[in-house]
Parts: sequence; structure tokens; C-alpha cells
Amino acid sequence: MNRQPARGQRTDLESALREASRAVRAGRPEDPVTISASALWLLNETLHAQSERIEQLKNMQLKKASR
Repeated sequence: MNRQPARGQRTDLESALREASRAVRAGRPEDPVTISASALWLLNETLHAQSERIEQLKNMQLKKASR
């Protein structure tokens, strides 16, 4: 399955992150940010993939340490 985002999705996520960053820097971390369902899904997929990879690396370290 191809998990690369379409350009519009990437732009949507990037613009939401920029908007959130501006709000936090301005001292308004509670400001709402609009994000599309596809951008939120993409963020979730990315975080899930990173978590899986971290677990794989931890397991590799444990196997090497037990030798």
C-alpha cells in the first residue's frame, strides 16, 4: 500500500501545522486549527509507522544485548 500523500494532502497538513505553530508562538495554544480528515489520517498513519519502527529497533537492540 502506498502511503505517500498526494500533494494536496501534504499541503493541507503543512498549512495546518503552520497555523498551529503561529498560534502557539503568539501565546494562543488553545486556538482551534482546521485540518481535513485525510490530513489527520495521514498524520495517524505516520505516527503508527514510526511507533512500529521504534519497537522493531528496540527488539533488535534487546536481541543483540542478549548474545
